[in-house]
Amino acid sequence: MHTTIVESGPYRFTRNPICVSMFLGLIGLAIAFDNLWLLTMLAPFALVVRYSVVVARNRVSKFGGTAPAVALEFKSLGHEQWFYYYLAGIIFLWLLIYTTMRDTKHDSAMQRHV
Repeated sequence: MHTTIVESGPYRFTRNPICVSMFLGLIGLAIAFDNLWLLTMLAPFALVVRYSVVVARNRVSKFGGTAPAVALEFKSLGHEQWFYYYLAGIIFLWLLIYTTMRDTKHDSAMQRHV
């Protein structure tokens, strides 16, 4: 695994190429459809991406995953014990999905359409 900081190319400006590509895609759509409204939405879109997606991703990545970040959020709200209810709810939801999912090995959608 390489741990060097890239100081050239597109990563010199951003560490998040997906957000940049969404921004460039919005510019492309505005040009393709000749739509001024899409161009005016560039700044709000960039702010939403910057302050919701990137900041949240950075906060989660600092602690190694979503569960520690959620636990710290509950702790900062003064409801540390709510994390256990959250965790139990996630486990219950996972078990519910797991038990109601079809076995695709025996019940394949591809077999039904043949």
